[in-house]
Amino acid sequence: MPIDSTNLLLSLAILQRQRVARDKTVAASIGAALIPGPVGLALPLIAARSQPVGSTSSSAGQLSLVPDVVDKEQAEAEAAIKGAGLNPVSQSFFTPAGFREGTVVKQDPEPGLVPTGSDVNLSISLGELSDTGETTGDLEKRIQAVDHDVQNLRVDVTSLKHDVNTGNQAILHAIAGKSSESITSTKQKESLK
Repeated sequence: MPIDSTNLLLSLAILQRQRVARDKTVAASIGAALIPGPVGLALPLIAARSQPVGSTSSSAGQLSLVPDVVDKEQAEAEAAIKGAGLNPVSQSFFTPAGFREGTVVKQDPEPGLVPTGSDVNLSISLGELSDTGETTGDLEKRIQAVDHDVQNLRVDVTSLKHDVNTGNQAILHAIAGKSSESITSTKQKESLK
């Protein structure tokens, strides 16, 4: 019996994209490989519709259309996804120039049919990573300059510590000298008595 490798690979891709359980994915893909042509691809589609994987509150077999929310404001995008019976999951990132802060820059899955209640991952822009116009090389030079300044501060602090220790020792010697003078003068006074 010949195996249709195209059906095998396509069905694996379809079912993994739909987040169908691994055991159902393998079984449906093997079935698709054993039935040549487009009819064989009906098995993974049936398996995808009967498996509400990734869903939190779906009824078996119900599908929802993922809306296209790229370039929309986060609140609007999340409302549209909830309205479609899906679960928005947002994560925020700094983005390159050209993306407005608070807008969706990417979504997964892309628009299409998924089991009702599935998660839709949204990447939300926190704004530009660098709005100074500096290149990476410029920023590296600034970091090196700051690092150099920090090294100089460490040398200055070490020098200050040395000066303080030296000053403390001088004070202690002065106090010790006065104490010994005081002791000597007291002894001299007692010997005169």
